[in-house]
Amino acid sequence: MFGGNLIDLMNTKPYFLVSLFRSTTLNSDLIFVETKEILNFIKPYNPNVYWFPNVRKNENQSFEEKIFKKF
Repeated sequence: MFGGNLIDLMNTKPYFLVSLFRSTTLNSDLIFVETKEILNFIKPYNPNVYWFPNVRKNENQSFEEKIFKKF
């Protein structure tokens, strides 16, 4: 649900926005986050937070291998 800059946003936004975020989003039934740092940050507010890592394709293949794989 959130990228790597959530903690920075929480520390720089006005109190009103942070309290709105805590009273709405952090009270969700289920929260998925991208980094373990954010998981540890949100866990005290909501125990139903889970790590959902960013999955990327292996970029070690050459350009030709990628093209011929399609055909």
